[in-house]
Amino acid sequence: MSRLHTVILTDEKVSNVWVCGLGSNGRLGRSPQTQTSFEPLKDFHETAHSVAVAQDHTLIITSTGAVYSFGLNRFAQLGYTIEQGLGTVGSTTGKLGGAGVTFGQPAASAQNVELDIQISPRRIAGSLKKEEVLGAACSKLHSAVFTSEGLYTWGTNTGQLGYDRSGTAVQVQPRKVTALAAGAGIQQIAASDFGTACLMEGGDVFVWHNDTHFRINFPLARFSSSISVFRPRQVQPKTLISKLSSSGNTFSALSDMGDLFTFNLEHPSEYGHAGTSGRAAVSSASATKSSAAQSAPKPQLLWSVRKKFTAVRDVAIGADGSVILCTESGHCFVRPRRSDAGGKGGGGKNFKFQQIPYLQRVVKVATSESGALAAIKADPSLPDVRVKGRSVEEALRDLLPHLKVQTLSEDGQKQMGIASKVVEISDVRSEMGSDSESDDERADAPAARSDTGKYVRMALLIVEAAKRWVAGRMQSELSSGEAGVTGDASAAQAQPSSNTGRRQAFYGPHNLKPPFGCDAFLIADGHYLPVHKIVLGARIPLLQNALQDSADKQNLPSGVKISTAGTDKRVSILTLSNCSFVSALFLLHYIYSDDLPPIWVASVGLIIDKELKAAKIDRVRIQDELRVVADHLGLSALATSVKASMPRPPEPTLRANMAILFSSHVDVDIENMSDSKRFNDVVLRFQDRTVPGHSVILRRSPFFAALFQPHWTAARWDNDNVITLNMTHLRWEVARIVLMHLYTDNGETLFTGCDVDRSLEQYMDFLVEVMAAANELLLDKLKLVASSLLRKRVLAHTVGAVMTEADFYKAGQLKDITMDYCTKSMEALLEGGRLNELDQGMIRALTVYVRQKQDDKLHRTFAEDRLAALVEKHREFFDDLDVPPPSLHLVVNKVRPKKGSRPAGIKSPPLLAQGSYRRQSSARLGLTFAQIQEQQRLAIEAEQETIRQAAAARRSFLDIQEEERLADERRREEQKQAEEFERWFAEESKRLQKEQKANKGAAGGVKGKSQKKAGKLAAQQQQSKAGQDAAASGSANGSGPKPKGSKPHEGGKKGGANKPANKQANGAPANADGTPNKNGKKQRADAAEGGNKPSPQGKENGGSKASGADGTKPNTPSTPHGLPTKPAASSAFNPNLSAAAPTFTPRQP
Repeated sequence: MSRLHTVILTDEKVSNVWVCGLGSNGRLGRSPQTQTSFEPLKDFHETAHSVAVAQDHTLIITSTGAVYSFGLNRFAQLGYTIEQGLGTVGSTTGKLGGAGVTFGQPAASAQNVELDIQISPRRIAGSLKKEEVLGAACSKLHSAVFTSEGLYTWGTNTGQLGYDRSGTAVQVQPRKVTALAAGAGIQQIAASDFGTACLMEGGDVFVWHNDTHFRINFPLARFSSSISVFRPRQVQPKTLISKLSSSGNTFSALSDMGDLFTFNLEHPSEYGHAGTSGRAAVSSASATKSSAAQSAPKPQLLWSVRKKFTAVRDVAIGADGSVILCTESGHCFVRPRRSDAGGKGGGGKNFKFQQIPYLQRVVKVATSESGALAAIKADPSLPDVRVKGRSVEEALRDLLPHLKVQTLSEDGQKQMGIASKVVEISDVRSEMGSDSESDDERADAPAARSDTGKYVRMALLIVEAAKRWVAGRMQSELSSGEAGVTGDASAAQAQPSSNTGRRQAFYGPHNLKPPFGCDAFLIADGHYLPVHKIVLGARIPLLQNALQDSADKQNLPSGVKISTAGTDKRVSILTLSNCSFVSALFLLHYIYSDDLPPIWVASVGLIIDKELKAAKIDRVRIQDELRVVADHLGLSALATSVKASMPRPPEPTLRANMAILFSSHVDVDIENMSDSKRFNDVVLRFQDRTVPGHSVILRRSPFFAALFQPHWTAARWDNDNVITLNMTHLRWEVARIVLMHLYTDNGETLFTGCDVDRSLEQYMDFLVEVMAAANELLLDKLKLVASSLLRKRVLAHTVGAVMTEADFYKAGQLKDITMDYCTKSMEALLEGGRLNELDQGMIRALTVYVRQKQDDKLHRTFAEDRLAALVEKHREFFDDLDVPPPSLHLVVNKVRPKKGSRPAGIKSPPLLAQGSYRRQSSARLGLTFAQIQEQQRLAIEAEQETIRQAAAARRSFLDIQEEERLADERRREEQKQAEEFERWFAEESKRLQKEQKANKGAAGGVKGKSQKKAGKLAAQQQQSKAGQDAAASGSANGSGPKPKGSKPHEGGKKGGANKPANKQANGAPANADGTPNKNGKKQRADAAEGGNKPSPQGKENGGSKASGADGTKPNTPSTPHGLPTKPAASSAFNPNLSAAAPTFTPRQP
């Protein structure tokens, strides 16, 4: 930027210089006096690499190293003398000496006109003619450029050109500065009106000023006097500069660490010894040294780096002292102009930098001497939209019926080929070439190359189609008893004439009804091949009129006949004379796919020579016939390809032909077309226009392909075989893009000119409307094309709307691109409130995407996985760490999963058979089901709480929601198991009570006990249910089961005598002498019964508590609930109930 104009460079290949500003004195070239918007620079048609601007002129360096200049040459700063005939020139003086400007107009008197304006850019020759210029700088008085060999300057000399101004006051052409050694390595230069600065490759800055040159010493970072700084020997004790810039008399220097320094170079008269032309008056050496000392500026530090992202990336300084800079983080800061701009050496008050709001991702800044500011903002790099899908060539190739084999069907319509199952011929290579694939020589053939391999597969496809078509015809003729069969005799012997299971799969004079979608036949060598008139008419312009109107046969080429058949004369028959059946197949393949396999070329034909000989195909004959047919039909691209001796693909012409078809037969009003000129079978009614269409091309859309099936449209065709579709919800402007895509498949070229007279928002709305139509018609490829155009227009104020539309129309790639843009520009979007228009669903989706990107950047997911794997590997060590438990009041938290055990929360094992619980149900001794369920619930909750707290640091809110859902499912499953266990518990209790009663009744009958004894036993059972005291019941009854209140099973303090009995009942050895337990105490019931201690003789003495009064011995000790008891592991019951019963189902002993 200069005081009066601005120049920018674009990424265009040529003519990439754009200018704007005040155009007087040729600043803008051949442009108006005032140009408020950027326009390309006229008369410059090369590629510019860099530019340098001053107040009245501009320098341009091209990519080849040439230098061009234009503008005012008042101070000889253009580098040449302006002459007539060397571009457009002008003058600031009229022929009478007035202040007029003549722009290339012939002057009435050349003697009165002084040419001092170069309007069109002109190359600077002289000493730079054979040099490659790398950079340039200029001021109002002079210009400078540098090459790899040295520095060149020219203009008005005030001591800044590098040579004595007393000897050279004005330098017209570039001159090399000899004070700088050749090959010193200049990195950048900057220029002011009174100085020239060079940045060397080593980071030093040399300045030419006031006929002297010196190096600028930049201060290092300041430290306090109390701090002793260690500096390694490898570290250079100086500041290295990476960039220079200048404006007016001020220079700025940017260090490699990001610090910013400034210094001033004033007019030589400010130093007090150059007031006259008397620079020569200072002749002594002492005076020269004094001048250099007075001229050496002292740089000042304006910006000091404290963090890496605050390092300065670019800086620009205005003439009034204002500074604008951008940092590595992309933020832009401005320091206002000085109030005392006249201070020397960069003096004046230090003003604070202020950040410019709503401006991020800035990479370059600029300012002018008049105080204007500019910044270049780099949008985040976004991935491209990958446009993929079937091309129009592939879609038309699949329309060829002979590339499909029809199968037998019971449905009559399906037998006519309407919707029959087909077998593609694309995988027949292994079927027919197994011998050739095992050949070592063929394995090394050029078929491995992509083009040759493609042509080989294409040729095999056509050869196999010819073989199957001929084979099907011969089998059909043999089965129908027709005479005059032509074809291969071996193929005829392969299928006997009695084979009537296969239907007639060919067409001929007896069957002129084409398959579904076709409306014509191509006859070659007696074979009828179904084709489409619209495709033949578009690809062969010479046949278009005859196919539309069979009576118009004037311009038919020789060897071609066209007739009609059928009751309504709507089926056209095209006959090609002197064309074999195989050649016709190759011709149709080119017409429909715009490509052709050159089997006549040795590199392709020799690879499939065995297959061609087996099918009796002559490669040379096919080449000759195709050349003749191409010349007769006017197919110049095909003729050129056939005549080539090397594999040469035909020049693509299909899309151009389809574009002509669209413009002449679709993009027209149907009312203006005569019936004889109509080529359509579909009428499309849109909101503002009705146009014709062709079902063959429209079937590229899956929507139309399903719509045109006979079961949908059989009753909707009119007498002219035309169907009308009502699509009035679409405007023609949108429908035109959709139809052009179906016909031409030209990608982004379809939208050429659609942005004319539209603002950015209006054009994006149009693209969204096209995307909606493509989504409705299931055209995924067109939707990707529209997404690609929208991707180029994603900005901060449009990203929210584009993201919403992409999500609504299922444009996945575009949605990911917009989210990527939001991730990279989140600060600017949040500062400007650009995301407020998003709904909650999009906000959540964006949150997940941003979190995923952050995890990928910081490798958080990988770190979490490694930590989880490490904890799981060393589970025992992790559990033994001195970490406070989550709930100290729950004793069940002591339970830890054993190594190799299944994790918590897994379903309990299924219940076993009821008989397996007879010896283990006593493990629930003294506990009700509610107590067991409560202990189990507490154990499960404690374990789940431990797991949740261990993983709380790495779980997001989505993970928590998923785990809560799984936890609810586990709770429901556990509740179901608890209910099943409760039902089993009740059934088991009833069963054991019944068995106990039955055993007691049987024992009473054997011993002959009286009814009185049974009455006492019943009374004792009632007393036990009422909860009487154990000692009272023991004194009243000498034998029988203990009441519930006695708790004979509780060992430790009161149940030591029962421990041996329990062991004996479970098969374990008991103490022979009836020794009591460790506490040395016996129950009061033992003393009342007279020392009935358990012993091996208990059965004979009748004093054992395990035996009844009648001498019978139950299998297990009885309990109040009638369940068998499990032997206790110790004299005291374990208070950790969850350890005794970790699941709802009992465990086996």
